[in-house]
Amino acid sequence: MESKAKLMSILSNLRKKQCNIIGEYTNMPYYEREKNIGSLL
Repeated sequence: MESKAKLMSILSNLRKKQCNIIGEYTNMPYYEREKNIGSLL
C-alpha cells in the first residue's frame, strides 16, 4: 500500500513538472496548463 502511494506522488510530481515545462514553452498561465495537459493525458 505504501509503495502505491509513493508511486502516485511521483506520478503527480512528474505531471506537475510536465505542466511547467510545457507551460514554459507555450507561455500559458498555470491553471490553463493544467486544463490543457489534463486533456492531453
